[in-house]
Amino acid sequence: MNQEGEKKTLGLAIASLVMGCLVLIPILGLLFSLLAVIFGGIALVKISNNAALYKGKGLAVSGIILGGVGFVIIPIIAILLAIVIPSSLRAKENAEMHGQQTIAVNDEVSVSSNENR
Repeated sequence: MNQEGEKKTLGLAIASLVMGCLVLIPILGLLFSLLAVIFGGIALVKISNNAALYKGKGLAVSGIILGGVGFVIIPIIAILLAIVIPSSLRAKENAEMHGQQTIAVNDEVSVSSNENR
């Protein structure tokens, strides 16, 4: 063990957990997912090879899990956005073509006809 008699938390394990927590940041999420899995894997190997010196296995495993979840969730979110955004733009264009006005009030969209005015 080290001089104080306590194990040192491996920095890569902490980095893995931090990268795993940053997975939901738009555009960079896949990069953070990849880094979380890589750092977590390296940390697990180092911790098991030097168990007397290092701790942080739970942090590394958590980072790997969050990174894996990011790999699954981010493509699903991207597909949903690719469907929803064009559909909502078409709906808005349709409403404007038919003389209707869209009004956003408290995050709710209502459609009213311009004919009544």
